[in-house]
Amino acid sequence: MATDDSDGTSRWTDEDPGPLLRNFAITRGRTRPTRDYPPFPLTAVIHTVTPDPPADPVGWGPEHRSILSLCRQPTALADLASELDLPVSVLRVLLADLLERDLISLQDPATQERPSRDILLEVLHGLEAL
Repeated sequence: MATDDSDGTSRWTDEDPGPLLRNFAITRGRTRPTRDYPPFPLTAVIHTVTPDPPADPVGWGPEHRSILSLCRQPTALADLASELDLPVSVLRVLLADLLERDLISLQDPATQERPSRDILLEVLHGLEAL
């Protein structure tokens, strides 16, 4: 939205100015994790391992602290990206930083053991009985 200043010139203002830092600045120019981790799926659940993370290690930004704070409760990667308003690719680099320091755990629900056929049949019969 354009507004007029007192001297008659107009300037552009916006209610939402967007991020203050570019994504490459948040990751310090990295586009991939420093270690060769398997890709983190969007359904991966992240949880903080320790309730008291170290105070401001070198190379940490406010995003690292936000991740640890939000992940005190298990949180899906997609939800975390949305909450922090960060692209998933940037978030994956930051998560790898925290994984290297053993501060978070990451579980992929898709790789968890699936229920047996017998259990699924019991559930089906129970639903049919309703």
